Amino acid sequence: MKTSNKVLLQVFICLVLIAAAMGLGLRTQLAIAKPAAQTTNLALNKPATASSVFGANTASLAFDANTGTRWESAQGVDPQWVQVDLGASYNVTSVKLNWEPAYATAFQVQVSANGSTWTTVYNTTTGTGGIQTLAVSGTGRYVRMYGTARATQYGYSLWEFEVYGTAATGATATFTRTPTPVASTNLALNKAVTCSSIENAGTPCASGVDGNTGTRWSSLASDPQWIQVDLGSTATIGSVKLNWEAAYATAFQIQTSANASTWTTIYSTTTGTGGVQTINVSGSGRYIRMNGTARATQWGYSLWEFEVYGTGGSTAIPTTPSPLTSTPTRTPTSPTGGSCGTTSNIALNHPAYAWYWDTGGGAPLYAVDGNATTRYSHLWYPSGPATGWWYVDLGSTAATITGINITWETAVASAFNLQTSNDAVNWTTIQNVTGNTNLTTNYTYSPAKVGRYVRINLLTKGTAYGYSFYEFQVIGCNGAAATYTPTPAPLTGTYAMVWSDDFNGTALNTANWGYDNSAHNNGEAQQYTTNNVTVSGGLLNIAAKKEVNNGYQFTSGRIFTKGLKDWKYGKVLARMKMPVGEGYWPAFWMMGADIDTVGWPGTGETDIMENIGYANWVSGALHGPGYWGAGSIGGQHIMPSGTIDGWHDYWVEWDPTYIKWYIDTTLMRTVNRSDVNANGSEWTYDNNKFILFNLALGGDYPAGYNGCTGAPLPAGCFSYGLKQTTADNIAAGLGVLQVDYVQVWQKH
Repeated sequence: MKTSNKVLLQVFICLVLIAAAMGLGLRTQLAIAKPAAQTTNLALNKPATASSVFGANTASLAFDANTGTRWESAQGVDPQWVQVDLGASYNVTSVKLNWEPAYATAFQVQVSANGSTWTTVYNTTTGTGGIQTLAVSGTGRYVRMYGTARATQYGYSLWEFEVYGTAATGATATFTRTPTPVASTNLALNKAVTCSSIENAGTPCASGVDGNTGTRWSSLASDPQWIQVDLGSTATIGSVKLNWEAAYATAFQIQTSANASTWTTIYSTTTGTGGVQTINVSGSGRYIRMNGTARATQWGYSLWEFEVYGTGGSTAIPTTPSPLTSTPTRTPTSPTGGSCGTTSNIALNHPAYAWYWDTGGGAPLYAVDGNATTRYSHLWYPSGPATGWWYVDLGSTAATITGINITWETAVASAFNLQTSNDAVNWTTIQNVTGNTNLTTNYTYSPAKVGRYVRINLLTKGTAYGYSFYEFQVIGCNGAAATYTPTPAPLTGTYAMVWSDDFNGTALNTANWGYDNSAHNNGEAQQYTTNNVTVSGGLLNIAAKKEVNNGYQFTSGRIFTKGLKDWKYGKVLARMKMPVGEGYWPAFWMMGADIDTVGWPGTGETDIMENIGYANWVSGALHGPGYWGAGSIGGQHIMPSGTIDGWHDYWVEWDPTYIKWYIDTTLMRTVNRSDVNANGSEWTYDNNKFILFNLALGGDYPAGYNGCTGAPLPAGCFSYGLKQTTADNIAAGLGVLQVDYVQVWQKH
């Protein structure tokens, strides 16, 4: 259809030109850009920035005229943007977006004179992806695509972003992306260096500035951490180069100082990508430091090299202070043993465990089943955890290890450790691997290593996906039979209320709740705002309104206790009443407090109550790795009495061994831990969870029932998943979700 549409457009343009030549008046609503404004791509190779990047897919790759490279944003987060500096003010007449499959369904094209105040020149909530050539009209030096709703679970990704137009009167181009380096000498090389901590004696501060990419500084695993260099005298600094080990910073600052006590930030990011980062800066000082505030892994911060370029500084090399000392944690000396007369795969069919797996077919046990066609598979989605681990129980502390053989699926780990332990808590590293691209990795040990447990600690992905291996063999002797850790027993004790909110007062209690206004998911039709959430008369009110905001036709509200309150196990209950109308989508649910680390659905989602506008039923479900979306575990709950527009208690009883759904006093559904584990799927409900309330409008779930989908929409539909009668109901002010109270009870 894209090809035929393009042909039709070309035919239409030809007809317009012919009509013009014949003096005919042909009226049209299409804005066809002037050919003169379309001859040069104004954005080509111009300076570009973005809200975030994923991997090595930086902003500049969307402006390089190479359809084999692309910009890609962080995964699973809205909004995101990419912008280009045209160098001067232009009258922008069209833009061309060449989307990778991770496209935007809702986005704006915006222009700005200063890169801070933006004017929208194009807006859509029905983006189609592919190649979109958009006629626009606006003037500015900066142009950006501002994405507010994704078509996939990934981020936003553009092969190319082209801009066409004509120079505005008096415009003069001034580009600033690639300043000339102020010097080619590394001013930090072998200079005096100090740091906040070191991981062990083998990773001292000095190894970060010694010019040797085989040695490194590594900190303790806490935030913040820093490494600073004394340049000897004041220097003018033009750039720094950070060569990260796998334990990099996602958030850090480059700072300068005259006295090593008062610091000025000359660079800051919260979307660090690791690898080798060359950063253009402008500042001066005798001292310079990298101040890390958020880690990408469970380890600390680690730099192979910290290089500084500029002019000035001292040519003399100050005496390097003695390194700090700390207890080794990641690479301690390994216990060794003797040798084996006869060896075998002592991991075969032994209990195996992992930090997450993607489906029942990717469970940990498949890496030790002796079957070369089955495999362990970590969470596959890019927004999942960057690191992971898998280990096997060899059954005996006398287990002697002479070798480890790993057969990888294509989703290899490029960096990992092999470790041993006698308690599965304290681990000793016996092998460090970086730069791996091999599908078969074999290691031998002489003298042999000894330990009951063997773990692979997965540090860096070799692909965009997770980690996966067909077989993990431990070669050796003296293993013993072992059994899996028993399933936990149900909790005992008596329930007592540990937290509640009765919504007494005149405003939302921000000690309990935050506003989640940036959420855009599932093709829904609303923009969440703070103004749609009110408290009055002892009730929480979340109101849907028929008003355009940020390109959406409606506004509504969404609140959560994330970062403020979360709980592990218990009864979680709310008394609620909801509007009736096909396409309303109110929800009362829980998500894991670790979502920012492990992503969704690895964090585990519990839908206590969802409704899509039907009066006589609601639904409840669990979403976890391998069972999410339409494949979730749960289903409809037919109302035992009354309808959803009356007051009812909706609640779950959550235990390590089961989750039960109730409406008022009626048990509606039970899902046991064993039900989830039956096909090898992972139970992800042993972590703390936070609570959410929201009133969504339209989207995937309602559309699957009410038929409001396709183009054009069927009669009686206002938008995707939303009936016209419901839109009218909202316009009349009747679309309100009300909550009387919410409570959490736990056993003591």
